[in-house]
Amino acid sequence: MKGNGKNYYVYALADPRTGEWFYVGKGKDGRAWKHEADVRAGRCLNALKTQRILNIIEANHEVQCEFVAENLLESEALALERRLIDLHRDRLTNLAPGSVLAIEREATRASALLARMRPRNEVASGEAYDLIRSQLEEIARGGMAAVQRVKVRQVVCGGIVVDQSITYA
Repeated sequence: MKGNGKNYYVYALADPRTGEWFYVGKGKDGRAWKHEADVRAGRCLNALKTQRILNIIEANHEVQCEFVAENLLESEALALERRLIDLHRDRLTNLAPGSVLAIEREATRASALLARMRPRNEVASGEAYDLIRSQLEEIARGGMAAVQRVKVRQVVCGGIVVDQSITYA
């Protein structure tokens, strides 16, 4: 870790068969490689991105990670991430426009999960389903105050069970 706070980078995930970017993000440490690892572990946080990664894996390839800029302050990384997402929006699978407040990002993520939830009659535990759905709806409205942690389990998107924590301050 750099002492000057410039330990962030901006990266793009690309299809190795075409070189086309399909996701842009900012991160530090090993964040850029977490996407493919999540998919291989059966975690789905973004159905469109997950499907692109699954297609690449099924074709016996690995997702390409291209570093656009390194050694950035977090604010610099967020600004560049947002510009790149805006510039390439038509071909990216990003759910949020980048560089948003945590509460906005989680509201977007919760809305996307709600849209992909199976109907109540298709899940084993209706009571748990109702609780998860109501918590996601509250997050999507931006209604959760202070620091709260919501465990989302057995929500299915794209045939993959989501076991995700949504956390924001």
